[in-house]
Amino acid sequence: MFYNFQVNVAESTDVEKIALESSVRETVSYGVVIENPTKDDVKLTKSMFTYTNEYVEITPDEVTIKANDSREFQINYRPLIVSETTTDVLLKTPSLGEFRY
Repeated sequence: MFYNFQVNVAESTDVEKIALESSVRETVSYGVVIENPTKDDVKLTKSMFTYTNEYVEITPDEVTIKANDSREFQINYRPLIVSETTTDVLLKTPSLGEFRY
């Protein structure tokens, strides 16, 4: 018996749209929960996130997510001038995939 199947792969879509509003020089934060559905512990670092806004910071620097568990990263926004901007925050991990916010 043989089976034929077709797989279509597309770029990841936004997991969630996050709106962060803050007064100048005031920090606002949003917690992003990352789940690990695998049987192995996964180590995530700040360097796995990419973003282009200079007023965005990710904390903590490093997190280890136990197997079948979840942990939280904080997206912090602290503008130094009055402006309205949009940026993508992308987490790319070899074992969990891509998460775009």
